[in-house]
Amino acid sequence: MIKWLIRREISKFERQTGQSAQWLHEIAIVSNWAALKVALFLPLSRHNDLAPAEFVHVARIAATRQEDCGPCLQIAVDFALAAGIARDIVAAAAAGDLQSLPAPLADICCYSDAVSAPGQVETQLYEKLCQQYGSAVMTEIALAVASVRFFPMVKRALGHAQSCQQVQLVLPGKMAHA
Repeated sequence: MIKWLIRREISKFERQTGQSAQWLHEIAIVSNWAALKVALFLPLSRHNDLAPAEFVHVARIAATRQEDCGPCLQIAVDFALAAGIARDIVAAAAAGDLQSLPAPLADICCYSDAVSAPGQVETQLYEKLCQQYGSAVMTEIALAVASVRFFPMVKRALGHAQSCQQVQLVLPGKMAHA
């Protein structure tokens, strides 16, 4: 029963995103429990209660751009578009074009880039953002930035890294209803 449910959910994810989740199918073949634990991680990667949706999606896109320029970035873009984030904001975040983002989103994008890149984090920028938006919003930004790293990392570790692809700003058919 668990195996059937896991396969069904993976297939549903593939239909929604238009992306292959072969890496997830392989995890499920090796261990249903491991696949179930990955599935339990998904709600954390999509968490957003208090922060403005634009903040969280820009943070996810920026962090994913640091990790991956293929299917994972496309999924982050698609989820942002499906959530109603303006196409010009999504495009600017995906390109890392801080000049085209409104000031608060440029700061979120810059912060997410800094956190995702190797090296020291901009503590001044964190303090500025925390002062402006509060620790609850910054906690959600932190979860968004950290959780997106999981997917491209596991895919690379399992040999499923794909070469870079141009990000499309058009929703796949099912994504608009996800």
